[in-house]
Amino acid sequence: MTMMVLSNRLRWLRKRFGYSQAALADALSVSRMAYTQYESGRREPGLNTLMRLAKIYSVSVDYLLGLSDLSHPPGLSVRESFLLSQLDRLADGRRQVVFQVLQHQLGEQILSDTHGLPEDSDSVTPS
Repeated sequence: MTMMVLSNRLRWLRKRFGYSQAALADALSVSRMAYTQYESGRREPGLNTLMRLAKIYSVSVDYLLGLSDLSHPPGLSVRESFLLSQLDRLADGRRQVVFQVLQHQLGEQILSDTHGLPEDSDSVTPS
């Protein structure tokens, strides 16, 4: 896996969705330091963590790893594609407001939807 692509995409997605590193670390059941190392490229997340991240961001693991530039899985409805395209057009500040409204309306469901996945026990530090 290209660590630079992964770390850049993790950082970009986190900022785009308006999550803190601490919130993601909590949702992934890893320490904040471990998550920070994923974003800096000093540590590789294990497969279970990659699957959780893909679910949180609604992207494929292939996208996270840089094997695909298609961020959203194929098969979205026309309406879903339109909504995503409109969201992409928003400036970061306005996009943040949309995510805050969604999080307020859905409560913690946005991050807690990932808690059903298995624990990640195979994280390794790259040599």
